[in-house]
Amino acid sequence: MRTIVKLGIIEYTVPFIQTCRSLMNYCIDYPWNSALHKLVEEILTDILWSNSKFPESFWTAFIEETQLVDFLADIKVDDEHEVSKRVLRSGVIPSFIVIANVLD
Repeated sequence: MRTIVKLGIIEYTVPFIQTCRSLMNYCIDYPWNSALHKLVEEILTDILWSNSKFPESFWTAFIEETQLVDFLADIKVDDEHEVSKRVLRSGVIPSFIVIANVLD
């Protein structure tokens, strides 16, 4: 948490980073919850847009401290249905594609 702490917002740093990371994890835990995926997509893209209200130093630190790039790289694209054994595309993929494109 060192980078964001240097920006002078220490009292909000840990809860904010933990909350964002928890939201990202909830998307993986609940791949069928499109409303959650869309909400997390909106929160993260608002932070990461280059013309957002946050300075570049903030979103650079945010990416580093949430380990967003590693998180995106580790998402499983396909998953096997428990009952039918069919291979299905994870429901979270569209939202995280949007987020990844913002990072580009």
